[in-house]
Amino acid sequence: MRAASRGSHAAPRRLRAPAGRSTAGRHSAATVAGGDGIAALGAVLRSVPGTPRQLVVTSVVFWAIAGGMFSGHEVAAHRHAVAAEARRHAVVAEQAQIASDDVHTLDRMADASRRHESARILVSNRQAMFDTAGRAQKVVLAASTLATGTVDAFDDPQLPADLPPDLAGLDEALARVRDALAAQDAVTARALVGDMEQRVLAAAQTHASTAAERIVTDVAVVPDDQHAVVVGDMVARVQQAAAVIDVVGAAQAAVSADGAATAVAQAASVERARVASSAATARSGVDRGAWGGNVNGKIPVSALSSPTFDPKVKLRDDAARALDRLNTAFRAKFGRDVVVGDSYRSLAAQFSTKEQRPTLAAAPGTSNHGWGLAVDLTGGIDDAASAQHRWMDAHAGEFGWVNPDWAKAERFEPWHWEYVG
Repeated sequence: MRAASRGSHAAPRRLRAPAGRSTAGRHSAATVAGGDGIAALGAVLRSVPGTPRQLVVTSVVFWAIAGGMFSGHEVAAHRHAVAAEARRHAVVAEQAQIASDDVHTLDRMADASRRHESARILVSNRQAMFDTAGRAQKVVLAASTLATGTVDAFDDPQLPADLPPDLAGLDEALARVRDALAAQDAVTARALVGDMEQRVLAAAQTHASTAAERIVTDVAVVPDDQHAVVVGDMVARVQQAAAVIDVVGAAQAAVSADGAATAVAQAASVERARVASSAATARSGVDRGAWGGNVNGKIPVSALSSPTFDPKVKLRDDAARALDRLNTAFRAKFGRDVVVGDSYRSLAAQFSTKEQRPTLAAAPGTSNHGWGLAVDLTGGIDDAASAQHRWMDAHAGEFGWVNPDWAKAERFEPWHWEYVG
């Protein structure tokens, strides 16, 4: 009993350490293998600096040193943990590299975008200046069209030296536009050209309106004249061009309206002269106007006659025969023929004469030259103080030729003689 009691209360026997392992080694392993030791080992591993590859190498070395301190399953567990930690670091490092690459890519894209935007702005500015220069050139062409009254196109149009009042100062504005373009100031140049366009459009509209007003009374005289229709069409075209800022189109339409209005005025003038001539014929019994169904200035040469002393002279037949008789008397007095400078005058020639002598020549379509009933004489007769002119004053009427009263007072024309029958 005592023995059993002694045995039951005896201290437990110590286990023998396996061969090859000391007690100290066993205790070290037990200590490290505990929960605190594992946590400490994990902290050590995570604190190791360097890239994941260095971490793995460090871990391998560590395990090589401490491999004998753990039991088999503990060693495997720790190795798996370390490997997982290494893979996590590798993934993080890879993601960081990708993020860094993305940042660089975004930086390059942003820089390229900025360069593209700068280039776009530069190109846009240059295009704006080019467009503005083209608009300025059109303003010059339109202004020249209005100032000269011609619709001809010019390769290099220039502003006329003398601009009409409604376009005065346009040359100075053009100079400022050129300065702005030279300074690459597209905004200022564009604003200046816009002002010039509005001035030219206003001038074109004024020209068109004036043309329409001019034909109001003339249309009543020649209601069927097609030029009146042209005036209306051109006035409408000016308005259409102005609505879309087409300065050249507006200017050309305005000039065309003005030309058509002039044609209406000419037709009306011819018709008024015909009516007046008919009235004069009724009063005097001598046909001093339209004859043979002809129009002033448009009489066929075949319908005219020449005096025997000068075949170049063209007159109505009775006027030519009367001038022949007058010349016979003149030659008997002065020993030479009458010198005729001009006789029948076509409508085109009447316009030309009116341009050359605006204060002396009659309105085209109204001149007695256009009826073949007037001559301009020279050779001394054109000098009111000469013996030849005094003789003509005294005797020409005997043959139906006179120097009209208006040619002695209103417009002094001693050379102009008319046949009155």
